[in-house]
Amino acid sequence: MIGVYLSGTGNTKHCIEKLIYLLDETAQAVPIEGKETVHLLSQHEFIVLAYPVQFSNAPVMVRNFIKDHSELWKNKRVLCVATMGLFSGAVSLVTLLLASMLFWRVTIPGSLPAFLGSWLLTMVSTLSIGLMVGGIARNAKSASVIACLLYFPMLIFSGATLPLEVMPGAMQKVISIFPLTQGIQLMKATSLGLSTGGLWVPAAVMGAVTVICMGAAVTCFQWE
Repeated sequence: MIGVYLSGTGNTKHCIEKLIYLLDETAQAVPIEGKETVHLLSQHEFIVLAYPVQFSNAPVMVRNFIKDHSELWKNKRVLCVATMGLFSGAVSLVTLLLASMLFWRVTIPGSLPAFLGSWLLTMVSTLSIGLMVGGIARNAKSASVIACLLYFPMLIFSGATLPLEVMPGAMQKVISIFPLTQGIQLMKATSLGLSTGGLWVPAAVMGAVTVICMGAAVTCFQWE
């Protein structure tokens, strides 16, 4: 048994390593972009293929790998593991809203359409950053490093993990440049029905990030 994976943030790598260890303690997991990956896969009859879902489909890099090495999969057992999906956030959001309203009688004081619109704008702006990373990175390894450098600071300091209000004032000003910070503040205001007078600032920041990152992605991306 052997595992092969495509992992941008390291989540998929962690999952497949844990999985194949439970199935076979002697098995190893290798990245799909590795130089020896094809040779190693050819030596095993049972392959675990792991990747994150993108737009409800396998990533282009994974599909190309499968097609380019079509002979590799014949007469072998292959277990595919999808670790996450682009639309999983939408499913989680709808499930959480329905469950909270049904079982705990939670209500949204603000505007639900405005909240959903702010959530969609946040998703698009953060997605554009990922597309930019894919466009400027030379390979999957460098893309993983760049994504981690951008993702984790935003996750920790944007208010998604720690409340923005408990952070020092100087730090709040610095992290306000993160589109995720602006998105969370926008979703908070629209869901709680707070004053909408200054909401154009978060919307403008996320819109500018989307345009800049999408432009960089289109300009820099090259087919190998």
